[in-house]
Amino acid sequence: MATDMASMARRTRRSLLAGTTAAAAAGLLAACQAGGSPAAGSTPVAAPALQGRVTWLVRNTAFEVDWEQNTVLPDLKQKLPSLEVELAIVPGSAEYDAKLTSMVVGGGSPEVWTHWGGRSYVDYVHNGWLEDLTALIARDKLDTSAFLPGTLDWFKLKGKQYALPFSQSYGSFVFYNKSLLAQAGLKAPPPSLDDPSWTWDAMIQMAQKLTSNPGTPQAIYGFMAFADSAQFLSQTLAKLWGGDIFLPEHYQTGIAQKTQLDSAEAIAGHQARQDLIFRQHVIPTPDDVKALGVQGDLFQAGKIALNLQAGWAVRNYSTGIKDFDWGIAPIPAKKQSVGPNFTDAWMLGKQAANKEGGWALIKYLLTPAAQQAFARLTGTAPAIKAAEDEWFKLMGDHMPAADVRRVTDAALKHSFELSQHTFAKWAEILAAIRKAVDPIWQNQTTAAEALRAGKPVVDQIVAQAYQEYQGTL
Repeated sequence: MATDMASMARRTRRSLLAGTTAAAAAGLLAACQAGGSPAAGSTPVAAPALQGRVTWLVRNTAFEVDWEQNTVLPDLKQKLPSLEVELAIVPGSAEYDAKLTSMVVGGGSPEVWTHWGGRSYVDYVHNGWLEDLTALIARDKLDTSAFLPGTLDWFKLKGKQYALPFSQSYGSFVFYNKSLLAQAGLKAPPPSLDDPSWTWDAMIQMAQKLTSNPGTPQAIYGFMAFADSAQFLSQTLAKLWGGDIFLPEHYQTGIAQKTQLDSAEAIAGHQARQDLIFRQHVIPTPDDVKALGVQGDLFQAGKIALNLQAGWAVRNYSTGIKDFDWGIAPIPAKKQSVGPNFTDAWMLGKQAANKEGGWALIKYLLTPAAQQAFARLTGTAPAIKAAEDEWFKLMGDHMPAADVRRVTDAALKHSFELSQHTFAKWAEILAAIRKAVDPIWQNQTTAAEALRAGKPVVDQIVAQAYQEYQGTL
């Protein structure tokens, strides 16, 4: 995710965590009547005293590390002085799983981590690395209704909760350049899916009117539908056309025996995007991108009018775009409205030495005050309702607050979770899917030919994961 690191770092240094409640000091979310009832078969017991060292495995992203070091750790030192939280900072996502593996296998499992590598929580459950949080949630009467709709469910397996979300992206949006729309005499997209005029076909017609001088350095392209290499692209295209490339059980358990990569809906969605690139010329080809001579995000550079992008881009655009105003709209439906969500969740190491200390850290990080500070200082959307308004401030004067709420509510409701976070052996599956679809985006073959040729290879990997993981989840 490209980010204006210097700008974000300055923002993080200007504020410190404020107003942490007594509940946060105790490391607890507010108790609730429904969400706090004991799980079936569990016997709630009193939590022991908190002390000792807790290792928190994180990645070396500037604005996150700034928040962790300058806000979370000092505040925890005051609230829980007997607990020593130590950051284990990994250079980047590519090294994250390797570091986690070496720590767990070497007998020094971190207490707290998330899926910032290439593996999902299902992989960690299969390995025996994750603590089931269900009994702890019941014991401490955590208010599970505090979380945004749907975010908890992605990390639940056969009724057991294995992780608690701390961030998400409100799904994905259509970002639009207000200046380009005004120059073309076009109205901004509506903020609600209830508007019958906002359809996929209407959006494409708008994109055609917004496209000018394609193939030249002066070109403006009306549309961008995610990057060719986006790991969620094939799922999104199939879902927009009313189908999927995966079976329902993949979303329920993280494993399945096969895919439906060559479904009629997947073929139609992929072919439509290929046509938008190479026949209608409203999405730039790889050669068109080279001709533009732009390094980085084309929407931020003012070269794309309508941009289907993950909701986390609000963080980037709110600091990176200076030359034009922009807004967000829900992704309109072809057959259904849908886009990927990016939910990150804290996990507790089953083999960690100080699980109670790690659990206390997780609970602290999910209190309203801590989530509000997280949203304010990192620009990342929180996972609990009480912190939403802090993130909404990023939209500033771009749109009325009520319209921002309409867009985000619709996008979250019509989203699916990133499979990297929930599918077994996703890295291997993704590599095979990318190899299968790349000829489509190079205009070397049709969508039908590519997907039918690629399905057996992808299915073989999926079946291998099923055979390996069944009985361990």
